[in-house]
Amino acid sequence: MRVLSILLLCGLAALSARADEDALSPAERILLIQQAISGDLQAAAELDADGETSRWDLLLRGYALQAADRPNEAVAAWEESAQRGLRLAVRALAVHHYERRNWMESYAWARLAMEVDAALKDGDLGALRGGWALYTALRSAEALDEEKHDAADARASERVQQYLARLISPEDVGSQSGTATEDLEVVRRTPPDYPRAMAENGMPGWVYLQFEILPNGRVGEVAAVGASHQRFARAAVRAIRKWRFDTDAMETVPAIASQQIDFTMP
Repeated sequence: MRVLSILLLCGLAALSARADEDALSPAERILLIQQAISGDLQAAAELDADGETSRWDLLLRGYALQAADRPNEAVAAWEESAQRGLRLAVRALAVHHYERRNWMESYAWARLAMEVDAALKDGDLGALRGGWALYTALRSAEALDEEKHDAADARASERVQQYLARLISPEDVGSQSGTATEDLEVVRRTPPDYPRAMAENGMPGWVYLQFEILPNGRVGEVAAVGASHQRFARAAVRAIRKWRFDTDAMETVPAIASQQIDFTMP
């Protein structure tokens, strides 16, 4: 299992232009995110209350629309988010199409995710072994009729040409809108358990979490913003609740942090 670096999202400034006295607390914001990804479009709108829709707002709106059974609008929101450079939106699109057995689209978006991952690893394709993107691309290709393989490769090439340059720009993917981030000192890091059914099927996965860090270093509210499968999400949430942080050097607590957890097969 490979756990990526944890990032403090300093105030989530791009999500809201509210005055300080009207700003949501970290716990309130996480709860709104939970509601949005469960299909509450009003919660998504409240998170986008400053009237200047960011790529992160679009991601959350997509999840809200998906849960509200409005898949075409969800896809449009995620595609715009990806166009603005949010890599997490590419994963959301691949998962969305994979779950709906839209094999050509899931293949194309997973191939784009592979290209992004490889570019961020200096072109090391070997680093993709055992990972979610390669698994999803291969499974999607296997499900396609053989005569559609060329069309699927063409679709993937279109996606790469359209999105790749923006997705591998130096702008920090962990930041919701390019705001400043800083590394946190984790004093206790509990790895998640690999869901048994996923391990038995050789299935890798990923989860992107946002959570509240309390003044005592414990984790408060948690939201699994995106995941390749809900079993991975539940495992990641259980694990992150056990983490502990050194808050002495943090400028503000409570605060919101993010963590991506990747489940990879050996």
